[in-house]
Amino acid sequence: MIGTHLRDRRSSDARQDERAPAARRVAVLAACLLVAVLIVFPRAGAEQHRVFLDGVFPDWEGTAAVHVDPAGDGGPSGIDLQSIWIVDDAERLYLRFEVTTDLILQSDNSLSLYLDTDNDPATGLLLYPVGAELRWDFGSRSGVFFYDGGWEQIAWADAGFLSGPTHSWSGFEIALERSAVPAAGFPLFSGDTIQVMFHDWEGGGDWAPDAGNAISYVFDVGSVAPIDSLVLEPEVSGACRLVTYNVHFDDLFDPGKQPSFGRVLQAIDPAVIAFQEIYDHSASQTRLVIENYLGGDWEAVQINDLVLLTRSTILDSWALAGNRAGAHLITPIGDWEHDLLIINAHLSCCDNDPARQEQVDAIMAFVRDARTPGGLLDLTSENPIVITGDMNFVGLFRQLETLLTGDIEDEATYGPDFAPDWDETDFFDQVPRQPTNALGYTWYNEWSSYWPGRLDFIIYSDSNTQCPKDLVLQTERMSASYLSTYGLQAYDTGNASDHLPHFADLLPASQGLVDELPALRRGWQLALAGASPARGEVRLVLTIPSPVAEGGVAVSSARVEFSVQDATGRLIRRLDPITEPAGTYPVLWDGTDRHGRTVSSGVYWVRARTPGGSLAARALLLR
Repeated sequence: MIGTHLRDRRSSDARQDERAPAARRVAVLAACLLVAVLIVFPRAGAEQHRVFLDGVFPDWEGTAAVHVDPAGDGGPSGIDLQSIWIVDDAERLYLRFEVTTDLILQSDNSLSLYLDTDNDPATGLLLYPVGAELRWDFGSRSGVFFYDGGWEQIAWADAGFLSGPTHSWSGFEIALERSAVPAAGFPLFSGDTIQVMFHDWEGGGDWAPDAGNAISYVFDVGSVAPIDSLVLEPEVSGACRLVTYNVHFDDLFDPGKQPSFGRVLQAIDPAVIAFQEIYDHSASQTRLVIENYLGGDWEAVQINDLVLLTRSTILDSWALAGNRAGAHLITPIGDWEHDLLIINAHLSCCDNDPARQEQVDAIMAFVRDARTPGGLLDLTSENPIVITGDMNFVGLFRQLETLLTGDIEDEATYGPDFAPDWDETDFFDQVPRQPTNALGYTWYNEWSSYWPGRLDFIIYSDSNTQCPKDLVLQTERMSASYLSTYGLQAYDTGNASDHLPHFADLLPASQGLVDELPALRRGWQLALAGASPARGEVRLVLTIPSPVAEGGVAVSSARVEFSVQDATGRLIRRLDPITEPAGTYPVLWDGTDRHGRTVSSGVYWVRARTPGGSLAARALLLR
């Protein structure tokens, strides 16, 4: 956002190389010739690939790398750049890159990105063979914009810079807004062709491409499938809608912010709320606020700054991890027939990796206790386990790995490793997206040097739980008509907190069969019929009961509609509907998306909408 960050202005000699003018003209001419050779235009009419900026990469599958860098040419930092991908849509340029070592992108590195955004080596910072309008330094979380013979230091908001994941990893995706104007009157992107380079400056580290080369990319050669706009209402009835929300130092009680909180919570309409950062108010005070917003009777319990509220009954609570987490056993909600264990956490912030690791170790030791006889509590495989809250995963991936896999670091204190889910597999990390765009961060503060990131998580036992919908709301990015539909104001989430509300609808599952219980009670079934894991295609069988009823009236046949979602709840494809009498019918998904592209290996949900309710089957697809 122009005008919100301090900038330095310098004359052109600060960004030009120091060679004589004649030598520079020769260099520029040589660069022009080389760039002309390097440009490789995608084939006409090629279809652009839709990606989501959420810090995970299944949506990049099927996109060819634009550059594969030679291995083994990294510098003393250990950063050896590997594959690079580039795509775009109408709003953003997206880049993905991989390295051979884990790093934290927003700190402690000397990696830089260079973009020649007007495809002219004679303008911008001469870094042979390009003239870069943008240099972005990941480790210092800042950039330099070169324009009109001068330069200006910029922050992430000036370029619409985004990246994920926030924790250490060996691959990252980044985005830049195509409409960004980092300096008044000078847009970031002024043409349809750009040149791209990466360089690790520590000890003269790796270049990608190698020094003297650049990657050329052309915008808008192919179409991009329109993004699905998702409604806030549940896909099916009977779900337990849980929201996690850091309310920023008791701002839930600020009279100037309460109308915004009220509108946001009313639009979400949760059944369970996990609040963080309520320090100076009690559980009873929080409950009264929520009953005023949402009506009905609520129960609330507080552990340190953590308040859990539910429309059901809180049976018991336990303080964990030095009061950084609270575990709560609550009675069933909606179609659940068994108690739910909800763990609400607010882990230590910033660069305090040792404390966060100790806290997740303690949380998982409690989960192991809950899953084994004796100890504080005894659950069965029918009890869902949900871990949610502000996790502050901005350091080592090791902490998230512990929550997902049960790999405890301090086994001497917190006991042995274990597989946390009831089927002896990992827990599931529910990655959200915003309902009307391709973004998935949960924290946003344009005044911070840290760019937005996914800090708020909903993790659960997917052996007995499925999630047909999970979203994160940022009202500033919603259209006026969308806001109006849900009674929201454009400034609501930004006014309320720097964290965004992340909510998920949780439904019961059993043995890979996921269903809306009313449908099962009426005899409807959707089950896997082929091998599991499936290879190449997924085969299922649908049972339509007799008599067939629709709206309480007997009919001769029933219409059933099918769709396929990926593990994050995104629509992959709609299958052909059927209209049939009572009986058993095969259902086949050939493993392609709506554009006929083969999807990658992973977990998918095949859903059926029937007159008796909604059904879904969980399938693991291998390639």
